[in-house]
Amino acid sequence: MTYVLPSVIAIAVGSDNNGRPIIEGTGFAVEHSGIFATCWHVASKYKKLSLLGEDEVREQNMQDNFLRIAVRLKNGSYKWRKVEKRTLMIDTAENHDLCVFRLIDVAIPPLALHHDDSFNLGAEVGVIGFPMGNKLQGDVLRPYVIKTVISGALEYTMQDDTKTPQVALGTLISNGFSGGPVFSTTDGKVMGMVRSQKYERDEADLSAFVKMPAGISLAIVPSLIAKGMHDLYKISTENIQGALWPDIYPEKID
Repeated sequence: MTYVLPSVIAIAVGSDNNGRPIIEGTGFAVEHSGIFATCWHVASKYKKLSLLGEDEVREQNMQDNFLRIAVRLKNGSYKWRKVEKRTLMIDTAENHDLCVFRLIDVAIPPLALHHDDSFNLGAEVGVIGFPMGNKLQGDVLRPYVIKTVISGALEYTMQDDTKTPQVALGTLISNGFSGGPVFSTTDGKVMGMVRSQKYERDEADLSAFVKMPAGISLAIVPSLIAKGMHDLYKISTENIQGALWPDIYPEKID
């Protein structure tokens, strides 16, 4: 699994009053150097905070609202770097909770996508991420690795009633892993991207605040990531100005 680690980044939006980057989730380089994938619910935090003025940022108990990524160095440590707006191109599929983006001045080894969305039930996979954000991470940033299996496939209904194909993983994965790669322990290819935990409602009280974990997590399938990469490439070659975030937002992936 160590050969996957150099391709995985931590994503932070803003820094706290102590100057520590606020970790929102995980991302990874995919197929081509400088192309990254993560979840829309991770990236959308930047969309919201990037519009705030300095006084509004301080009201959020933050020093700044910059986007940062942490890249793994050769010695195994991680280095935070600020992402300038003009080095970022982005394409989103909010209805699939997917965000594919390009960092023009970042080159780290990419992971290859699994060639299709067919999987063997019980196939062993690994997941890498930065769980629980700053609550679990100390002064030294560390990734966490989970080994699990593919427990099924489904069409999941999103909040806007869009049905999106997803992979079910046989373990409950915590916040912070969102956007992390689900990779084959056999060849390292990306079988999906961690999206969410799955919860069951308390049937005795549907309004209950506490929900019961169903013991699985959901992941976005490789074909959606590949389509996001294709759309990002199309935008960046045909209309570069339209791809720069947050000036103009591109159309969603269908």
